[in-house]
Amino acid sequence: MTQQRILQRQMGRSFSFGDVRTIALIAGLFALLGVLYLVQSTQATYAGRHIRDHKQEIERLQRLNEQLEIDIAASINPDRIAKAALSLGLHPPKEAQIRYKLNLKYPLVLQPAKKSVNPPAPESNGFVDWLRGLWETGARTAEATSR
Repeated sequence: MTQQRILQRQMGRSFSFGDVRTIALIAGLFALLGVLYLVQSTQATYAGRHIRDHKQEIERLQRLNEQLEIDIAASINPDRIAKAALSLGLHPPKEAQIRYKLNLKYPLVLQPAKKSVNPPAPESNGFVDWLRGLWETGARTAEATSR
């Protein structure tokens, strides 16, 4: 007997081409599932790395932002600005160097000047009258300096 017949007797049935095709199909499905799993796990790993990189970038930018806030707070310190101005040769203006400019397009109706520019009394119109008094005093000062 041939070897194939011996195998057929031992297996109890014949081994055909259809069986080979079924085994190949099952092996192909397992291979396809393995490839899909690898692709999915690779994408998940890449997404995790991408998220981690973005979190690190956010943390770096937050630290930089905090440092910039500290630098800004230090640079707008009035004492530091005054020292820097003095080192550049700047100094506060003298009274004769100050000029006032009126904005004549401003829609404020000026009333006759009051004799004093003190804060308003409780029975007056309040803050607006006091502000108008300051405005008129500034107008008289500006007229005097422009002559």
